[in-house]
Amino acid sequence: MAANAEDARAALLLGIPTGNLPLKEARKGPILKRVAALEKENQELREIIERIQIDAAWDRKRIAALEKKGVIPSDRTDHYLDILASHLLKVSQHGQAGVTYAQGAKILKISRARICQLRVLIGSDSRFNISWHPSKKNTKIISLKKNNIGRIV
Repeated sequence: MAANAEDARAALLLGIPTGNLPLKEARKGPILKRVAALEKENQELREIIERIQIDAAWDRKRIAALEKKGVIPSDRTDHYLDILASHLLKVSQHGQAGVTYAQGAKILKISRARICQLRVLIGSDSRFNISWHPSKKNTKIISLKKNNIGRIV
């Protein structure tokens, strides 16, 4: 009885009219192969949809970060970022990964609190990467993105 139900379901999926007659063995094989192929294709499409959803979530997160209100870019802040980029280029040639906020404040001759206010601008600039310090706990460093080192100045 279960075999007849499976046969009828498979035939219905493929659009083959069967009535109450069981499927012959010769017709059962290709139908089951086709159902297996359709299930595999369906799984692949679900994986693609899941990847697209993850990409869309990342895009929404990036857009939200860009839309956050913070320091408004000005000529002075652009000048600060240019000075920081040129200094990071120099120190990266000597093997230093980046600078802490305190070191960046000394370079720019501003207070540490002010450079922390510029954190949003530094993070949104395509030249910089803000990451955790490799050996100091609770310390972040500002470094150049690896793909931008040749295009800074």
